[in-house]
Amino acid sequence: MKKIVGILAVAAMIASTVFAADISAKVQLEGNLFKYNTDKSMSLFDINKPSDQHWNPVFNLSTSTDSAGAEFVVYTGSLGQNGGWNKAFDNGSNRFKIWMSPADGFKFIFGLNGFKLNEEHIRWSKSDSGAEDYGYSIQYAKDGLSIDLALLPGWGANWLSKADGGDAAIGLTAFKLGYAADFGYVGALFTAKASNDKNGKPKNFNDLKFGASYANNFDGVQFFTNILGYMNNDFQKIRAEFYAAGSADAFGWSIFPVVEIYTGEKASPWQKDGKNEGPVEVFLIAKATYQLDACQAYFEFADLQGLLHFGKAGNTWNGNNAANFKLGATGNIGGASWDVAGQLILTDKVAFSVPVSFSMGW
Repeated sequence: MKKIVGILAVAAMIASTVFAADISAKVQLEGNLFKYNTDKSMSLFDINKPSDQHWNPVFNLSTSTDSAGAEFVVYTGSLGQNGGWNKAFDNGSNRFKIWMSPADGFKFIFGLNGFKLNEEHIRWSKSDSGAEDYGYSIQYAKDGLSIDLALLPGWGANWLSKADGGDAAIGLTAFKLGYAADFGYVGALFTAKASNDKNGKPKNFNDLKFGASYANNFDGVQFFTNILGYMNNDFQKIRAEFYAAGSADAFGWSIFPVVEIYTGEKASPWQKDGKNEGPVEVFLIAKATYQLDACQAYFEFADLQGLLHFGKAGNTWNGNNAANFKLGATGNIGGASWDVAGQLILTDKVAFSVPVSFSMGW
């Protein structure tokens, strides 16, 4: 009996040493207390995940040591297509990854990989300055220098594939270089993947995205700019992202305008007879906050589909797309956080809702 107890004690000690880790988890639920849609339908007290929050998990579990870690995340919406202002939303999915650090500064990631040059902090998902999908990556970060190289074919796909007698197709390849110093942060990005040519055959590395960025903090104001270019056989568009945020006493503000300039003949969504009619689009997200004793009040404006475009028809407001106005409050009770707001969405019709969000992490 003593021998058995001794063996179990040794086994427990080994297990505690091998599997010692910091474990964290989070659960999040969202929904609407009330919703009136543009089709004149109405609903009360539903729990769901709105499509513009597909990137925000309902549950995540992660574990990490000094040299390895893993993460498992459950979403109620799919990741959608890489890039683009809006992403797809499906019924449900999960994401997971494993990482290992065999040497100081190096990290290998297997599974869901993703990185960006800079990210806005209003909705945390609207910058297109990166790449994200399933695959493999290697990262190096030390003394302000960071390098990321990723092969991201997607779930169940090969990074390189070639059928007998067919052309080779190469999946998404991404490279990011960054350097942080006293003068700020500078970064560069390049992504490439194969897409079909006009005859429907794969053409290697004809779908390209490249960009540069700069970020800094002046007198308490954080800001960055990302300048991106897109090519697919020919030059398609330029995208300029700007972000600034600051505060004064209890008042805080942040703004994220985006300008897209279409250069390809058929690249713009504003077309007539197959030609560009509106080569410039403007997107905007802005938020103001005020800190109270019990909570933080906020007002948010979000234009996610380009309310303004400038083209041959003059400066035009696109009334068919959505302008989102949101007035709400957020706070904490114990370890749980809450968010409740009134939301008005304007198109050629009007929709109103009272969205809520509840989350808790440990």
